[in-house]
Amino acid sequence: MRVMVLVKATEDSEKGFLPTTEAREALEAMGRFNEELAKGRHLARRRRPQAVLAG
Repeated sequence: MRVMVLVKATEDSEKGFLPTTEAREALEAMGRFNEELAKGRHLARRRRPQAVLAG
């Protein structure tokens, strides 16, 4: 599954994002979690809906 999050720009976001230590740790934790899911085969390959395949 892929997810894209869109947010409205703010003055701060236009200046650029410098992650805090807390934000960096959270991103690293999410990455480790996703790696564990992939290792345990809980993340399946993307499958196309049957309607698309029948095309």
